[in-house]
Amino acid sequence: MCSPDWSRGSRRAATSVALLAVASIAGCVSGPTDAQLYAAERTATALRAQAWAQYHAVARAASQVRVNGGFEDLGVPTGGELYPCPSPITAPIRPASPGEYSPRQEYVISLTLRGGTDPDDGQVTQLQAAISELELGLRREGFGHFRLDPNDNGYRLAWRGSARVEVSPFSDSPDSPPAGVYVLLVSRCARFDPAALPDLGK
Repeated sequence: MCSPDWSRGSRRAATSVALLAVASIAGCVSGPTDAQLYAAERTATALRAQAWAQYHAVARAASQVRVNGGFEDLGVPTGGELYPCPSPITAPIRPASPGEYSPRQEYVISLTLRGGTDPDDGQVTQLQAAISELELGLRREGFGHFRLDPNDNGYRLAWRGSARVEVSPFSDSPDSPPAGVYVLLVSRCARFDPAALPDLGK
């Protein structure tokens, strides 16, 4: 007679322990720990600082371009974003779920340097000469020589330390002359705990 009661009690205890274990696991999965988030914030802050230092170097070099009046607009960016390494050119890759975040991320800022069309007569200016002046200015800022980007032949990249700048001419439409240069400013690649990435910056 005592056996069924003992059995029910042990089942209750086992069920309680199992539920506690599930709750504990769910708690870990639902969000990063403070330590994980703190480490991710520190890493992201360092990558942001590196990318913004690249931007200031590009802005200084672009402001010194004088070919055909230089670039009309230095394209001050409003911000940047973490991308999986190596960065895709067009848009961040969004994971289907937090567990699919890549642990390797880099910080990317994009901007445009408008120029290439004379505002007075609509004639094509010497955009390639302006780009050459920009590259010379970037070498004075400590960048190396530009080479084709192995991930996208439309871009040419130059490194400064562990970060890089990538440039590509753009047109406003397929039938229009080049309207300027599209620029990516890319930090070094760093490792993150994927658990912290969904909550980073929120």
